[in-house]
Amino acid sequence: MNSYTHGGALQAGRRFSGNSVEPNYDAEEVAEVIRFSGTFALMAFQQIALEAGRLDLADEAIGRLSPAEP
Repeated sequence: MNSYTHGGALQAGRRFSGNSVEPNYDAEEVAEVIRFSGTFALMAFQQIALEAGRLDLADEAIGRLSPAEP
C-alpha cells in the first residue's frame, strides 16, 4: 500500500501522462485500492467486535473477508 502513497514508486509513476503531470490511474488499480481498504476496514471492525464480546459480528466480518467476485 505504501507504494500508492507517500511518494511511492507506483504513485509517482502514475502522475505522468504524456507531457503533463496529473493523476493517471487505470480502473483496475482504483478497484484494487478500494478492495484493499475494505479489507482493512473489516479487519478493524472484527477487532472491535471481539473487544465488545460480539463473536457473532466478528464471525460475520470473517465471512465477508472471503474473496469477492470482481
